[in-house]
Amino acid sequence: MILHFYLPWCSLFHCVIFSRFREVALQRGWKQPEAKQRNPFIVFRGSHGAVHWYLGGLVILYLRGSVMLAKVKELFCKAFSFLPDEMLLRYLDAPLGEEARHWVFDLGAPVPRGVDNRNFERSHGIRIRTDGSHPQALEVDETRPFWLDPLEKVTEKLSFEIDEHLKLIRTWTKEAETERMKRKKESRQYIDVTVDGKRGSFDPSEGRPVIHEAG
Repeated sequence: MILHFYLPWCSLFHCVIFSRFREVALQRGWKQPEAKQRNPFIVFRGSHGAVHWYLGGLVILYLRGSVMLAKVKELFCKAFSFLPDEMLLRYLDAPLGEEARHWVFDLGAPVPRGVDNRNFERSHGIRIRTDGSHPQALEVDETRPFWLDPLEKVTEKLSFEIDEHLKLIRTWTKEAETERMKRKKESRQYIDVTVDGKRGSFDPSEGRPVIHEAG
C-alpha cells in the first residue's frame, strides 16, 4: 500500500529554494528522472517511501506501509538533511494532509486490461481499474471525496458550539444552585418559644435547641 501526502508549499520563495539547493540535493541521494518532464521534479527514495520535489515548490511524499507521523518526519528529514536546521524545523511544522491511497488486490489469475470504473469516484472517492501493470491484480485508487472537507469543517464548528453551550449550561447550573442555597438559608423558619420567661426563637435546621434572643 502506498499513501500519497501533500505539503502545500507552492510559492516563488520555494522556487528559489529549489533552484538554490537542487545541485546539493542531487549530491545527497536525490535523482533526476530520465523521462522528459512537463513539470520538473527530482526524486528521493528511502526505506519508508519516496519524495518528489517539484520546481514550483510542491513536495509530495509517497509512503509505504502503515501511516505513522514518525515515518513521515523520518522520510522528510532524510530527504532534506541538507537544509539548514531552522528551515527544516519550520517545514516539519507545516500542515500535512492525506490526499490519496493506492491499493493492489491480487486475484491469483489474469484479469482483463482496460477496466476503469469511476462510478463511485465522486461519491466515495473510489476508482477501480486495471492497466496491465499488475496482470493478476485489481487496482483501487482511493481519494478524499469532494464533500469530506466541508463536512469536517461543519463538524468541527458544531463541536465547538456544543462545547460552548455546555459551558454555559454548567455556569447556569452552578449559579442556580448558589441562588437556591442562598434562598434556602434566607427562608429558614423560626419557631417562637419562651424559656425561663424570656422570649426567643428555635431554629429546627440546627438539629438541636438553639435559643435566639429576641431583639
